[in-house]
Amino acid sequence: MKKFLFTGVIAAVVVSCSTSTNQVADKEGGNTETIQEEELIAVTPNRKMTTEIDGMTCVMGCGGSIRKELLNTGAVSRCSFDFKGIGETSSATIEFDKDKISADEIAKILSTMNEGQFTLGEMSTETIAVEVDDSEVSEDKNTSSKDDVSAINVSTSSGIQLPNFIDLISGWLVH
Repeated sequence: MKKFLFTGVIAAVVVSCSTSTNQVADKEGGNTETIQEEELIAVTPNRKMTTEIDGMTCVMGCGGSIRKELLNTGAVSRCSFDFKGIGETSSATIEFDKDKISADEIAKILSTMNEGQFTLGEMSTETIAVEVDDSEVSEDKNTSSKDDVSAINVSTSSGIQLPNFIDLISGWLVH
């Protein structure tokens, strides 16, 4: 009896593991359609905004929702936080394209998020120097790769993804 119970628990764990692919079922036909994630829009920042922010309870939850909301505007390239603690004033640094969104619009988005959870304090902006592609400036091919100072910002979702064991097992059974 214990073997059957143990096997059932293991089977339940294996069945509950899945990948992050979103599928929507058609109500009438039962067909499923896979939804692809939207591609991120490349933004060249030319302005940096630093602001004090109250109401953050953690970097992962609050910071993640702020980052997601701002990146969805298509005008923000980077958002980082200096989280001080619950009940203390933290700071946010946001790099954006001033031709697509203004600092006031960003402030409005932040202050209206999560039903007004965040309160902004002192805010400042500064111009960011636009990086020039080195290949257009110089044709000298004898430069060392250590001298290359160009930065690439990559935004990925972090987390552990387990394989979908049902797809794996059904693939074995079909073949």
